Amino acid sequence: METFENTWEIKGDSPAVDFAFAVTKEIADMARKQLPEFAEMFPFRRQWEANATFSNGCTAILLRETTGNGVPSIGEIKETDLLNKIQEFSRGKEHPSFEEIYSFFGSYYFNFDQFLYIGKYDNSKLSWRHILTVLVEWINRIVVPVVLKNNEKRVLSAIPIPPQFEVGKLTPNVFVLESEKHSRQGTCFHLAGIGLVTCEHAFCEEMSVFRSSSINNKVKTHLVKSNATIDLAILKADGFELGTGLEIGSSDNLKIMDHIASIGFPNYRYGDTGVFSPGLVVGFRPVSGIRRILVNTPLISGNSGGPVVDRFGKVIGVVVTGADRMENANGTENHGVIPIEALKLL
Repeated sequence: METFENTWEIKGDSPAVDFAFAVTKEIADMARKQLPEFAEMFPFRRQWEANATFSNGCTAILLRETTGNGVPSIGEIKETDLLNKIQEFSRGKEHPSFEEIYSFFGSYYFNFDQFLYIGKYDNSKLSWRHILTVLVEWINRIVVPVVLKNNEKRVLSAIPIPPQFEVGKLTPNVFVLESEKHSRQGTCFHLAGIGLVTCEHAFCEEMSVFRSSSINNKVKTHLVKSNATIDLAILKADGFELGTGLEIGSSDNLKIMDHIASIGFPNYRYGDTGVFSPGLVVGFRPVSGIRRILVNTPLISGNSGGPVVDRFGKVIGVVVTGADRMENANGTENHGVIPIEALKLL
């Protein structure tokens, strides 16, 4: 086989073999040079079959991708309908354009894993320039869009599907903590079977709890258990009406990129509804022997003591660190959560 500027002379007993290997190599080379990150997603990289016909000064070669990793298959075009269409189409045409071939034969013979070439064949010679012209058009018009679409599906499949949190069932169990005397504010939540849970650093004497929708109904709290090192506390508020509470979950099987959501009252002001902020687990960091969960959801001063729930709405942690205000939310690496299992150490 010799390649010239515009003429390709095939020297061998099987022109279809030479053509098929040359074209599949050209596709692989184009992919590596133009779209190297997607090269493995292009067709004809493993197993394929090539069927050809050479007659009346015309050649037609149909290249199909097949399954498996065996030896490529070479043969003759035997489909009567296709042979008749080739004969009808090739009359008077030496180097038809991709558009002409595609318009006549349709998408059945031109798709992501099937390529049809028709051109002049004279004394064992083909036009390599014409082959490349048709090939490039096929790649740009049909192959590349499919490759990009498949890559999009691959990327999206690697990202967990966002859950549908039942916000209306979660937020009524989260409350504002406030001490007017000490100008302190935080968040606590009702954990079923445990009581009111918050961070140790968010609690101080003469602190009251109230619902954001009922600011005039404040109830004083007192400490039941706490651990300053772990930074967790359990409170009690006599006379404060609690519902069924949030369900406890587990952080043991959490992975990076798992979906979570934090609930709390960052920088609470009168009239605030609280903030429900979905996000992702982005890492883990040991602090005082406890593996804290790092998240990408903004955690702002006042969020401390609020619950973090998993995709099923179960509490897997308690907000412990974040930024001082929303403007600095992207400037901290300490958006940290204490795993709910740490309550056992109180």
